Amino acid sequence: FSLGAAAEARKLLEAAVTTLSTDPRLPRIRFLLAESREATGDRAGAIQVYDRVTRDFPDTDLAPVARLGQGRLLLQQGEWAKSRKLLETVLAGNDQATSVEAAYRLGEGFRSRGDNEAALEAFMSAAYMDPASPWGRKALYGAGQSFAALKDPGAAAIVYRKLLAQPGVEPELADLAKQALQRLGPRP
Repeated sequence: FSLGAAAEARKLLEAAVTTLSTDPRLPRIRFLLAESREATGDRAGAIQVYDRVTRDFPDTDLAPVARLGQGRLLLQQGEWAKSRKLLETVLAGNDQATSVEAAYRLGEGFRSRGDNEAALEAFMSAAYMDPASPWGRKALYGAGQSFAALKDPGAAAIVYRKLLAQPGVEPELADLAKQALQRLGPRP
């Protein structure tokens, strides 16, 4: 969404939610409304609508993605306990794409709180689930950071090298991994 498009979409979606209350497309409409609220900077409104999707339509295929969105936004707002619960629920689900991102986000949450052992477990879970995905690659980088914080530079170097050995690594992420390797110093 561009900001202008998101604002226009938000208006249309808010009207649709009100007028199409029995429409079978309502879960998708609400989900898109949550995304448009997020895109226009209304985090609280987005969290509320993501929550409505998961409560009102728990069996829809959008429920895990809505929980992930809600958990991500709560994490950004510093509401770790609520975020953690949602992200762990998504991680335990059957959708690999949302589970990988949830594991990565849990790792970030733990790492930001100084719990590098728990962060490492979450990051490595994401990396093992789908190492070639963008979230799996970010998780490898996060694991390297956690290993370094735990004073295990050898293990940090291994995961940074695994990240760099993958084809298609995002250039920014590759640069960060190379810089981290340089900071670790020479390794066999």
